[in-house]
Amino acid sequence: MYRAGRVEHSTSFQPMPGMVDAEHFVFVGTDPERVGDPTDLSEAARVEWVPLASIPQMIDAGEIWSAGTLVALSRVLLRQR
Repeated sequence: MYRAGRVEHSTSFQPMPGMVDAEHFVFVGTDPERVGDPTDLSEAARVEWVPLASIPQMIDAGEIWSAGTLVALSRVLLRQR
């Protein structure tokens, strides 16, 4: 388990505008600090560090396909330019 040293708002978005009012807020954490082992092992099937440079290829390969994740990663990648 990690704790972010700094957290900042990246973007907000509506996943289904016109159908549901469910604004999602995306935050980016930086300067991670390891604070222990994961406490909820059922929350994710796989957890790993992934270099930002490999994200576009993972999206192209269909490894990352969740709409919310795509929105968040798109913002992060755009800021890297």
